[in-house]
Amino acid sequence: MNKFLGKNTPSIRESNMELLRVLCMLFIVCGHITLAHKSDLMGDSSYYINYFFRSFAVVAVNVYVLISGYYGIKLKVKKLGEINTMVTVYSVLFVLFSLWVGIHKLQIRKDFLFLFPVITKQYWFITVYFVLCFLSPFLNLFIDKIDKKNLERLLLTLFACFCLLPTFSFLFNFPSITEDAGYGIVNFCFLYLLGRYIRLYYRRNFSKYVYWIGYGIAALGLCIFQLSYSYILGFPFTSLWSYDTFFVFIGAIFLFMYFREIKIRSRLINYVATYALSVYVLHFHPLTFSYFFNDILKVQKYEGWEYVVLLVILPVFIYVVCMGVEFLRRCCFLAIKECINGSRLNRF
Repeated sequence: MNKFLGKNTPSIRESNMELLRVLCMLFIVCGHITLAHKSDLMGDSSYYINYFFRSFAVVAVNVYVLISGYYGIKLKVKKLGEINTMVTVYSVLFVLFSLWVGIHKLQIRKDFLFLFPVITKQYWFITVYFVLCFLSPFLNLFIDKIDKKNLERLLLTLFACFCLLPTFSFLFNFPSITEDAGYGIVNFCFLYLLGRYIRLYYRRNFSKYVYWIGYGIAALGLCIFQLSYSYILGFPFTSLWSYDTFFVFIGAIFLFMYFREIKIRSRLINYVATYALSVYVLHFHPLTFSYFFNDILKVQKYEGWEYVVLLVILPVFIYVVCMGVEFLRRCCFLAIKECINGSRLNRF
């Protein structure tokens, strides 16, 4: 336990951003619960609950990329290798598990891809983040060379092309430039550059609580706007939950800026945050996602206030369970590593 607590706890980053990582992963799990619930019947209580919770939670991925840009990614192949190992282990184990419980039939060509989950995009965020990591040295060099004024012009141009334009494209149903809903490397690079800009040049001019209020207004505005637009169109409109739209972008900035201004130092928070990525990998495997949420947890049966309570409590429960699973994996890998090192020493 002490080995993990010492090695994996971030030594540089303060706990405010680590707490934000944990919160965002809880948001992601919450958003995935709303996906599993699938309540698209307009007027149903769960329909409104999904819109409300998801409007607050949808900023999470953008915030993660902003954090990466704020601190700056230092490309470490060894670290990426460790992440790749973790993702591959769970990818393969869940394939075996799905075969064992009978929710999946063996398809050699397709299942072979799960042996290489990163390059075959079995987890879209992991794949795009890896690409961002490999691009980061060039993005960092670009930031070092460009002056503040030209960087601001670039960011405004990117904002217009890859945030404002996609927002209107969704509203009026015409193709955007990237057509990836913000799930691609373009949005990630934009947010990374913006995070670097905030770290280097932005200074707060007003109370930090303005950011918190701004986040709430952005989320509520997103919820109310989409609900209203749904009634105008006559069917559930959800396109503004895409990561490259105005409300999501602004909400992510406000939430990020609020946590940037608070001061927290906690070894426990830093340690818990090291499990965030494994929580994503564990609960979102493409073969077992529906099985866990619908067949085991039966989230679709919850309605009304019970569903509200579920959306608050279940993400925390899932995070804790996934932490326990990942802790066991780390212990096993550490034991194997020590055993191998011990065998090598005995040879001499």
